[in-house]
Amino acid sequence: MILGLDVSTTCTGFAIIDFEGNLIETYAVRTDKKVNKKMLTHYERLDTLKQKLQETKRKYQIQHIFIEAPLLHMSSNSSTAGTMSKLQAFNGAFSYLVYTMFRKEPIHIQFLSARKTYGVVYSKGMDVKKEVLKLVVKKHPEFVVELTRKGNPIKGTYDRSDALVIANHGLLELNAREEEANS
Repeated sequence: MILGLDVSTTCTGFAIIDFEGNLIETYAVRTDKKVNKKMLTHYERLDTLKQKLQETKRKYQIQHIFIEAPLLHMSSNSSTAGTMSKLQAFNGAFSYLVYTMFRKEPIHIQFLSARKTYGVVYSKGMDVKKEVLKLVVKKHPEFVVELTRKGNPIKGTYDRSDALVIANHGLLELNAREEEANS
């Protein structure tokens, strides 16, 4: 099994696929204040995610782990340097947590590469998250999208779809390595 992870300080997406690319399960773990009534520290967030990782480890034979890499640079309408620094630190701590739990080094995947290999075509002004979700549902009709009263995907849906894209990219990388080794 392959585990794909979309790490964030407020909601982390998990996706498990098999070696044929079949979707086994996706879920999101929220660690924001709306769920827990108070702002959690990074350590409390990691503890929450650790519990979900332990459940995942008990339930599945995870052989490979792929994590969305943190952003490396800012764009004109994205996060501040301080926010990016916090996200990178959190991603690093989470990656170490994954390593210690599974005894496997996670591989970090740039989300732009993952989305490109998944088939996302960018155009100016598009809502990338919505486009990724549409493509995920098209490729994996079993992917469940719950909606709010206003018709928007519930919190965590985009995180689950991004984790699935990361897992699929990881599978492509594994297949490419195997093909290269056999040639």
